[in-house]
Amino acid sequence: MCVHLCAKDQAERAAAQSSQEMLNSDLSSVWLELLQWGCTSAESLTWLDVPPTPALDAARRLLTQLQVTDNAGRLTTRGRHIARRGIEPRLAAMLHSTAQQDAQTQATACLLATLLEEPPRMGPLDIERLLARPSPSWRQRATQLMTRIDLYDALLRQRLESALRRHYTAPGGSHLPLLYHHDQPPALAVRMQEMFGERQNPTVAEGRVAVVLELFSPAHRPLQVTRDLAALWQGAYREVQKEMKGHYPKHVWPDDPANTAPTRRTKKYQTP
Repeated sequence: MCVHLCAKDQAERAAAQSSQEMLNSDLSSVWLELLQWGCTSAESLTWLDVPPTPALDAARRLLTQLQVTDNAGRLTTRGRHIARRGIEPRLAAMLHSTAQQDAQTQATACLLATLLEEPPRMGPLDIERLLARPSPSWRQRATQLMTRIDLYDALLRQRLESALRRHYTAPGGSHLPLLYHHDQPPALAVRMQEMFGERQNPTVAEGRVAVVLELFSPAHRPLQVTRDLAALWQGAYREVQKEMKGHYPKHVWPDDPANTAPTRRTKKYQTP
């Protein structure tokens, strides 16, 4: 329990209880965080205190003005970079805008963000004076902010490298590049025989996104494109099998590809 001590006259003037913060706050940071989760409708969530519609509308307008979102309310590439900063959207947008500037400009932006994020408790906020003669504590805070941003970016890059791998080793042994598209799921071009024995598509993003398989013949000619490998083996594969047995009789075209060992070799070079 926290006890707030104050003067008697202040206590007499104070309201019996404070209003919910959600009802009086700038919701731009909240809305930006929701967009990162993939949530585009506040109504789809269960709230202790439902955020006021005017406040949400203002948050959406602000993010659009900052080019964090497009006119349809979706996160832009700039918006994703800004969101990674982990601070109030206006300050994050300012820091993002100076990312390509010289070190002095970046340091000044970080110091300014620090002053605006945690202003001095005593006296008016004189930005020009404080920037000209920043106290050691403000310098330290700005340095910490820059370090935090750098660390956050490094951790994010590390997580992206792990979650969105660049290559996939097929069951047949080939180390193949994954192709990422702006508005489509990632894809993998691989010979069909190298996916024998697999019952589902590879995934990225910690298993949340299935990779589209572009399956090729031994001569690297397209055969099938699928998001459901199990269904392919049970259905369209039969027609592929009939055609490929005639075109590539030296290669394996099993009746049960889901339970056949993957291979890159012809029948002649396969281990008995």
